[in-house]
Amino acid sequence: IRNVARVGWFSSDRTIRQYAKEIWNVPA
Repeated sequence: IRNVARVGWFSSDRTIRQYAKEIWNVPA
């Protein structure tokens, strides 16, 4: 369960940073 949670969190964090980088051009 912890593994799945960690992977999901990292995936979400990566997606959010990528989204912010592409949309708002925010350095992450």
